Amino acid sequence: MTRRPLRGGLALAALAVLAAGGVRVGAQSRVLAVEFEPTTYFVGQEALAVAFFDAAGLELKSVRRSDFPEPGPGLPKILSAELGERRGRPALIVRFAAWRPGPSALPPIGIGGLDFPAITVEAASALAAFGREPPRPLPQREPPGFRRRLYLAGGVFLFAAAAAVAVALFGLPWFRRLLAGWAFSRVRRDFNARLAFIRERGGDGPEAWALLCRALRRLLSARSGLNFEALCAGEVAALPESTLAAPILPEASALLLAGDYLRFGGLGGGELTAALELAEELAERLDAAYAPKAPRRAGGPDA
Repeated sequence: MTRRPLRGGLALAALAVLAAGGVRVGAQSRVLAVEFEPTTYFVGQEALAVAFFDAAGLELKSVRRSDFPEPGPGLPKILSAELGERRGRPALIVRFAAWRPGPSALPPIGIGGLDFPAITVEAASALAAFGREPPRPLPQREPPGFRRRLYLAGGVFLFAAAAAVAVALFGLPWFRRLLAGWAFSRVRRDFNARLAFIRERGGDGPEAWALLCRALRRLLSARSGLNFEALCAGEVAALPESTLAAPILPEASALLLAGDYLRFGGLGGGELTAALELAEELAERLDAAYAPKAPRRAGGPDA
């Protein structure tokens, strides 16, 4: 029962000593007035905020602090703060820089066991001070004739796209048919030139028959896609009828067989003129079977 009054008496004694010594822990200071140096400061300029406060009953010591955190976007930044005197009066001296014009506030500051409330600051705009205004974004300038050129370019692009589609749909098939027609005609011209050479050369010996058989084999190969130059007359006769689009295999194999007989049998003569006419007839029948067909039109006589 005696310990509790003793402990209570010690606590009361400690509080009395603290009150008598004028020491406060985290005491809230009452700011009496705030002055700025310079009086007018601009955005980004370092300035001083001198806050005079009521120091009655406080034992002040000179304290300086510069460990302030970075402020939020656009808020003023505290560079340092210290407790001191100005004109014989206790003051909190804060060095700061404001980052935007107009009113803002320094955050509450704790220093030397004292807590100071937020201090309102207001930075001036250097542009406004010199009779100027902040730059305003202007609309994008349109070069002279820009829209006309833009529309023209768009029209050219659309025309080129339409032309490309037309070429892809109609031009390419036509060009392929044209190339196929040229290739088809070239094969026949080559065959006719070989027969003409045989007639102009004259004679009906083995060399003439060899030239005729070679020309016929080249024609059959070009028209069918099968290599007739590697086939003998018997192999040509053994081919199925579907090998060629025209039913000329019997006549062609007979003509090749006659050429081989006259060439390798050591015999001369033979009906070379009739053989040339038969070769031309076979070429005509092949052309009729393999000639490129023109596309049929809807509503035509064959539709």
